[in-house]
Amino acid sequence: MTDYMQRDGDTLKYNTAERYYTFTLDVFIKRQAKAHEVRYWQIDGKVAEAAFSRQRIENERDADAFISKNTVIPVPQLIEWTDEDGVGCLTYELLKGQTFGELYWDLDPEGQQRMENNLTAFIREVLLPELGRIRSKAMGQLSGVVFPPHA
Repeated sequence: MTDYMQRDGDTLKYNTAERYYTFTLDVFIKRQAKAHEVRYWQIDGKVAEAAFSRQRIENERDADAFISKNTVIPVPQLIEWTDEDGVGCLTYELLKGQTFGELYWDLDPEGQQRMENNLTAFIREVLLPELGRIRSKAMGQLSGVVFPPHA
């Protein structure tokens, strides 16, 4: 494990330049990095601000709620949104079961093909049609704030 990934019993923690992630047996937590934790460095050695970090995590929260309410697309349940000193934190239910990757490599080639076909059918027949019927007259976040994509 690296400095960016740590395991402690049934808890796995890792981080990116501006997000901290925690997996337990029951929940998945995603939070903004605090100002002293951000790892964007400028050429002059100063820490650069993570542009629109707060707005992006708020948009994720709002988009998940919108998708859950307005479509049949399965979205993990948001258990809690917290804001501690301006740092946004999302806590989601952790769905039980095996991941695609865990299952896929245990299958024979025929089983892998069947799994790929089922996933492709779900994307074509459920996911894309559901996303395609969502319409909005607003631009930007669900809250109306417009910010550029993360570079």
